[in-house]
Amino acid sequence: MAPETPPTLVPTTHAELAPTTTAADRTPAAPTEPPPPAAPEPIPHAGEMVAMAVSGHGDAVVALPAEGTAPHPVVVAAHANWDRPSWECDYWRRIFPTAVVLCPRGILRPDSPSADDPRFTYASDDALATELAASLAALERDFGPYIDTEVMLWVGLSRGAFLGAELAPHQAARFPRMILVEGGHDPWTHANAKAFADAGGERVLFVCGQGACTIQARKAARVLEQHGVGTRIEDVPGMGHGLNHDATPRVRDALPWLFGQDG
Repeated sequence: MAPETPPTLVPTTHAELAPTTTAADRTPAAPTEPPPPAAPEPIPHAGEMVAMAVSGHGDAVVALPAEGTAPHPVVVAAHANWDRPSWECDYWRRIFPTAVVLCPRGILRPDSPSADDPRFTYASDDALATELAASLAALERDFGPYIDTEVMLWVGLSRGAFLGAELAPHQAARFPRMILVEGGHDPWTHANAKAFADAGGERVLFVCGQGACTIQARKAARVLEQHGVGTRIEDVPGMGHGLNHDATPRVRDALPWLFGQDG
């Protein structure tokens, strides 16, 4: 009897190993949801006030927000004569908790009470403009990814208000809105008001703690409004020539108007 021929082994294909499916079984896979975007990193030193080196000038004070997400708006706060930048930063960071508040230092007054109690001023509008440019460059250097400096808010107290108003016609594109506390009335000539408006100036909020301030603010407001700039005056009885928390509710109530959110 002839030996039995062994069966021929045919390799099995991968397709043959796959389970049999019908057309009904071949349903499309559900689309894959993209991963959620990574949460933005908080700004360095969030919630703190820090000294920031400024080329050619004294250190600025910067208040960093503990709230909000980048890019943060920027508020520039110019202090009064015989004042400190930290005082302005500490006040305005409470008004604008999601903003970066930049407070240029100015120059030391030789009549400061003591070495432990230094006071500062700004020499002139030109000097403040130069220091402002250097301070903004330093802010970009240290916090650039976290800030938006295209359009900013100017706040000034007394001399800081006066010099801010002097600079306004030349800085309106970057500072179209201003808060001027106990000062900043005299520079608003018709020529300056028109230049401010033509360059993009929109609204000016005057905050007064004395009757004389209110009288001068009304005169400045009439000139500004003739050139299309919106104005508002907030009186804070008893505050005097300064800035304290008596002004806080008045300032906060005026913010929707200042930013055009009043309907």
